[in-house]
Amino acid sequence: MVKIKLRVIGFQREEVIKENLFDAKNIAEVIQHIELNYPLESHNFKILLNGINVDDMLKTLQDDDEVVIIPIVSGG
Repeated sequence: MVKIKLRVIGFQREEVIKENLFDAKNIAEVIQHIELNYPLESHNFKILLNGINVDDMLKTLQDDDEVVIIPIVSGG
């Protein structure tokens, strides 16, 4: 496993979902960890890897990568 930086922005429980270092080999493991440990109101979100949008859940992570999860919201 590699150590990544994980940030989750904009969810109601944002104060609980701040983990500086996290073990994961790919994006799917990060999402699985979040869904198991933090009940999220929305499961529609953007995933940024080092500031770039990622759609590939099997994208391999490297040490010191930063994964940011941002919910997709709509409204007026």
